[in-house]
Amino acid sequence: MSKISSTTLFHFMQKKEWLVKTLKEMKMAPRYVLEDYPSFKEKYLILMKCFCDIPLSNIASHTNTYGKYGIGLSKKFAHKNYISPVQYFHKASHPVFALMTVTFEHTDDFINLIPFFKYMHSSDNSVYYYEEREWRYVHGKPVDVTKKTEIEIEEIKKELNNEIDTEIDINFEDIEYLFVENKKDLLEFIAEIEKMNFSRIEKNIIFSKIITIEQIKVDF
Repeated sequence: MSKISSTTLFHFMQKKEWLVKTLKEMKMAPRYVLEDYPSFKEKYLILMKCFCDIPLSNIASHTNTYGKYGIGLSKKFAHKNYISPVQYFHKASHPVFALMTVTFEHTDDFINLIPFFKYMHSSDNSVYYYEEREWRYVHGKPVDVTKKTEIEIEEIKKELNNEIDTEIDINFEDIEYLFVENKKDLLEFIAEIEKMNFSRIEKNIIFSKIITIEQIKVDF
């Protein structure tokens, strides 16, 4: 029976420079992301870092949306940093709706639950989020922007992202994979790694973990 999840969590990004920075600093910074809950007509900015838990053979299509540069980290890394899978729901998810609409004694009790719930589809039904099997690192409290315009939300998000002072540390043994788009990127990425403050043995180990998205499309 083929697996529907992985022993590794993957995070993808749009630019190779971001991957180089992540590896060089051995840190990941969460960012404020807009989450829309159409069934409740609410919107929140949540400080988080997202990962997917899907087999490597299914990664290629995921990179079309999130970027062709990425890092695969062990689930031990996830557990150590309180990174957890989200609870997906839809408009007929009665237990979730009951939980989300209950009256809490303290408002913060409800707000702190928000980041761990995700609607199964995008608001326009063009994206099926459930297939991503998302895990999240969440920090701080969500910011309610339900009554804000799109322009106001972008301004608030930009301001908040400029004030972030938390990062997730990555240990060498946490790294399972590194992804670049093609062979050209591979050579350039190797050149960048050679400049980094790793030992010769560590650099060779890192090289062994690099895989291109082109390879995955052909061989997996």
